[in-house]
Order: sequence, then C-alpha cells, then structure tokens
Amino acid sequence: MLISRRMVVAVLAMSLLAASLLAGAGAPAAAQQAPRGTLTFVQSLLPLVADPHVEFLNSSFHVQYAMFDPLARVNEEGKLTPYLATSWKWESPTSWVFELRKNVKWHDGAPFTSKDVVFSISRILDPATRSIWGRIYSFVERAEAIDDTTVRIRTKTPSVAVPQDFGRMAMLPKDQFERMGKDAFFAKPVGTGPFKFLRQVRGEEIVMEANPTYWGGPPKVKTLVFKQVPDEATRVAELLAGTADIVDGIPPADAARVNASGRATVTFAPTVRRILLEFAVLTTPELKDRRVRVAVAHAINGRAINLAIYGGQAGRQTGYLDRFSWGYNQSLKPYIYDPARSKRLLAEAGYPNGLPLTFMMGRGRFLLDHEVGLAIADFLNKAGFTVDFKVFEWGVFAGMRTRKEFKGVFMLSSGNSTGEPDQVFRSFDSNREALYVVDPKLDDLIHEQMGEGDRVKRAKMVAAVDAYVHENMLSFNVMTIPGVYGLNKRVRDFKPSPFEIFTFTNVSVQ
Repeated sequence: MLISRRMVVAVLAMSLLAASLLAGAGAPAAAQQAPRGTLTFVQSLLPLVADPHVEFLNSSFHVQYAMFDPLARVNEEGKLTPYLATSWKWESPTSWVFELRKNVKWHDGAPFTSKDVVFSISRILDPATRSIWGRIYSFVERAEAIDDTTVRIRTKTPSVAVPQDFGRMAMLPKDQFERMGKDAFFAKPVGTGPFKFLRQVRGEEIVMEANPTYWGGPPKVKTLVFKQVPDEATRVAELLAGTADIVDGIPPADAARVNASGRATVTFAPTVRRILLEFAVLTTPELKDRRVRVAVAHAINGRAINLAIYGGQAGRQTGYLDRFSWGYNQSLKPYIYDPARSKRLLAEAGYPNGLPLTFMMGRGRFLLDHEVGLAIADFLNKAGFTVDFKVFEWGVFAGMRTRKEFKGVFMLSSGNSTGEPDQVFRSFDSNREALYVVDPKLDDLIHEQMGEGDRVKRAKMVAAVDAYVHENMLSFNVMTIPGVYGLNKRVRDFKPSPFEIFTFTNVSVQ
C-alpha cells in the first residue's frame, strides 16, 4: 500500500488536534470526600488468570482497570480518553509517540515512567508470556523510551488503531515485577489504578481498597469487592438480600420481581456483545461450501430467541459488526429465518437427507448462554441438520479453541470494547488471530483498512470488510445481548456502558 506525503501530513495534523482535545478531556473526576463504605459488584465470571497480559475477556477488563491503568481507554460514551498517556501523535506511517502523565505513582510509591511502558509492551510481544495479545499485536515491532515521559511505538506496517489497541492494555511496573518474579507479583499485584489489591479467593472474589493518592482523585468507596456468581438465580437472590450492590446479568424474566422488591431496580442497556456462530472451516470440510454456512444462518430464528430469552431487549443483526463499531455497514440485509431455504441449500450442496453437524459452546460466558445454545441447536435440528450439541465449562472451551480442537459450528460472544473495528477484524487475520478460517482476500481487505489515515476512505474499507464477512457467511451475528443490571437502591452514579467496561471511581454507596 502506498501512502502519499500529503496523506501522512493530513493524518499527523488530525492526530495532533485529536491529542490536544483528548488531553483536555482529562481523567476521572476527583472525589470530594474521603472514601467510605463497601461496593460489591457481582458477575458470572472473574478473570481466569491474574495476568492482564494473558487475560482476554471483556468481563475481566473492569476488574483489571480497578488496579491497573492503561495508556488510554474508551469511556462509557465511546470516546478515547487519556489515562497514563496524556496525548499521542502518528509521527510517521510506522511510528506513534505517546506523552505520559507526570507524577504518577505505583501503589508502593515508586514513580511510573516510560521504562514501565516499554517493559509492558515488550512483555506482551514476548512469546514466553504466552499471551494471545502477542499474536494480535504481531504488527508491532517494538516500544522504545525517548525520555522518562515519552514513548515511541514502532509498527511493522501502518496502523491507525495503535492508541486504541495499546491504549487499553494494563501497564505493569518493571522493577517490582522483575524483583518479585511473576508468581509473587500476581499473588499481590502493584498497579497505578484507583484501587489497591487486598486479597483474592480464586474463583470466588477479589477484594480491593481505595488508593487515596490516585492521580485522578481518590475513589468514593473505601472497599471494592468483585464476586463470581455463575448461577443467575443466585445473583438475583444476592441482590434482593442486599449482599450485592451491583449485579451484571439479571435474567429479564426476574426484572419485575426485583423492581417490586423496593430494595433494588433493574436497568436494561444496549451492549456491543454479539452472539456469534463461528465456522471451523479448516477442520470441517463440509463447511467449506458457502451454501452450508448460509443454511445455518437461515435456520436460526433470532427474533424468537430474543423474545423468549431476553424479553425482546436484545439488538438485531447488523452484519458482522455491531452498531457501536465505527464504520459498520448499515446497508447489509439480515439473513431471515427460512428453514425451508436451509434444507434446499443443503440439498444443493449434496446433502438432500440432511447433514450431521457438531455444535459446540462454552458455558458461563454471557447471560443465559446455555438457553441460547439449546434454542439454536433446536432450530438447526428442525432445518435439516442433525446436531451433536457439546457444552463445556468456559475455561476448558477456551483452551480447546486455541489448540484448534473445534469442529463444526461453535458459539462465541464478541464484544468490541473500543468501538474500533480492527479490534474484531483481527479474528479473521491469518497473521494475528484466525484459527479456523483463512481467506487471503479478506486478509488483504483487513490490512488495507488498518493503514488508511483518511477517515472517509477508511470508513468505506471497513464497510467492505463487514460486507465480505457477512455475505460470505464467515461468521453469523445472531444478535447483540442486552446489558441487564441489578442496582441496590443505595448505589449512586453507576453508569452502564455499551462497551461493557465499567469504572468505579465515582460510584458511591449511601
């Protein structure tokens, strides 16, 4: 791809303007009083591992952000906001420069500097870390310190999304990590975030305390507790009993009961989390035929699933991307429910008597996921498939995916936590994350949009990738899941985000 001097100059100008505006957008507002009280946040799954450079679930990011800061992050309105970096600029097609916030301290009082950023990025890229992000960021060459408060990130190919990509990754302290060693460090991690680590019971809870010297001002609550409660009914019971302040994942059918309790309320909010049916094309020869994949799409009645399981609160299919992803293709037409067409397509593909199909899912990933899986399996069986439905615990399922043990169709959920389309396009990039679908033409389309600095041109490229995935049925976006949050009436200023990453600095309990 050729980049003209005029294009680079234009992009640099836009970067400088954006960075200056973002620098003024600022940090979380400082609290006006000393932290007090305890806030208990309940969710279905806590981080599977303590290492933020290895963890990859959206539901883990707000736990990590309570202890660690990224360079930048997308806030609840979808705006890229400075954190440990105050500004950034695209100085050349393959290098970005980040200015760091001054006078930031780690929880042990040591200063945060550029060496910590270089260490963190180098660690992610190091194969020994065994991080999924290392492959995702394979387009990055290295990070280098210009001085104590300035860092340059060099890339192998142009990428306009570096501030979003590396902005959201947790920064770790080089000296403390190397002195303590990995195991000791993650047993009692040290960050720069608004809360300090206190203790953890693996698979049950993580307890933190307010950082009174946080650069953005101390939090309003003194103690923050994250609890893992996989069972939906138990989450509701904890909310009604007052042992939970905020619950992520209330079944919609329980909303009326919670609202009538006088103790708590239920809030519905849109999210970026899509339910996806993915195709293990490289391990399932039958799925190489597009007609078979399209037959799967026409077999699923998304509207019926939405009404029966989510009370009609889920978002409709929008192509591959969701409506909160920048550049999504608004002209794409959904795949309608048509089981008769599914059977015709299977017959045309050489399966007039139907097709045996493995359907796999990991349980515990999103609200009522098992019920959704059962419904999808039932619709597939009615449309000419003979389904072998396999359900796994989420940790087992995630490991099988990376070991390329999937066959047939598998259900995932994907949340674009930055709104940046390249965050989800990477799953189809054979140089980064693709494991079960390799398409050279799609690779080219993805790489072209990564380096396009003109937003109008890039929007068209993003829409083209969206259309290619949707029309070739390389992934089926069934619907977006609603955020269903239970709030104890003593909670103040909790703000749901469609990007599913929450901050608790300004949340208080009465």
